[in-house]
Amino acid sequence: MIQPNFLELESKVRRALEMIDRNPGLRSSVSYGERLRSGLALFRQKNVETDLLYTSWRTLRGQQMKAFRDLRIELDRTRELCDEHAVDGFPTRRIVYTDEQELLEMAGDATAAIRGDIDTWPWIRATIDTIDSRIARAAELKRQEKTLYAEYTVRVKERVTAYDLLLAAFRQYLGDARTDASSLADLDSIQLLVR
Repeated sequence: MIQPNFLELESKVRRALEMIDRNPGLRSSVSYGERLRSGLALFRQKNVETDLLYTSWRTLRGQQMKAFRDLRIELDRTRELCDEHAVDGFPTRRIVYTDEQELLEMAGDATAAIRGDIDTWPWIRATIDTIDSRIARAAELKRQEKTLYAEYTVRVKERVTAYDLLLAAFRQYLGDARTDASSLADLDSIQLLVR
């Protein structure tokens, strides 16, 4: 069965509640008024919560990707310094920053490779510290991002449940309203385009 989109459902339920308020004595108004109000309130609440979670997750995902990009840039800068100072052993493979796990492994290999020349070149200690801090930042943001995404996937199921409950109540209301309010002109305006 094709479902109405959430904007159509919300709009139709709001119109139905207006009709219920104008006709409080109808059996369908008495039976479904509060149920539709609470269902709509819950659905709106879940929409707001999941939208905020999604926005937070996407923002954190952007920060996490930027941290991996910054790590990649630091590794490129270090490779250039190694070439300039003839420091051997720096990994030659190039990895895009979106290959996060491979980039972390390469960063570990890179610091291990240049650690042997730490007493020879003063810039190596600072570079290793910078790479280590960028690894830690990228890994922490990745952990936070995964946690937030997991929370979002759970909460979005609550949104779907709230939608399903509201849709079921609204369809039941429409069925009953056709019986006791069929003469009202407003009834046609709240019919779902998709049944």
